[in-house]
Amino acid sequence: MDKYTEYYRKQFYQEAKDILEKVNEDLLRAEADPENQEILQSVFRGIHTIKGSAGSFGLENISAFTHHLEELLSALRDGKISLSPELVDVVLSGADHIGKMIEAHEAGQESYIDSSLTERFREFCAAPQPETVPPTLQKDKRFLAPPEMTGKAPPEMTGKAPARNDREGSRPK
Repeated sequence: MDKYTEYYRKQFYQEAKDILEKVNEDLLRAEADPENQEILQSVFRGIHTIKGSAGSFGLENISAFTHHLEELLSALRDGKISLSPELVDVVLSGADHIGKMIEAHEAGQESYIDSSLTERFREFCAAPQPETVPPTLQKDKRFLAPPEMTGKAPPEMTGKAPARNDREGSRPK
């Protein structure tokens, strides 16, 4: 490996450690404020950055493992699963494992993918969730399920006027 690649790889190791530290802090903040989409986006972006950078340096195990964690965070960010203390624990475990993988590579050793953690990520993604829209997204109609999914088309799509008790010109007496 040439000296420039080695230099940038060392930069990656340090940057990844800094990102993981922020991910851990953000996860703890998210646990206290689970509806805060900005925090969830920050956690996702951090893991996404590590995944891409690891792939650039040929650190395929780190990239592959991080991809599994990224899928879990994507489901969380998109409201498909809800933040819970158990989910925070598994994401923190995943971030810790990424840190160990980075340390192994930094020391010139091979890293391994923890298949028990990737299985836990998959279990969280596959777990049935209540069909709710997070409160932060309820106000924004762009995030509501389309009528064809709910079976309830709004009046403007059916051509029927909504039922009303007090028609124009007549008031209840």
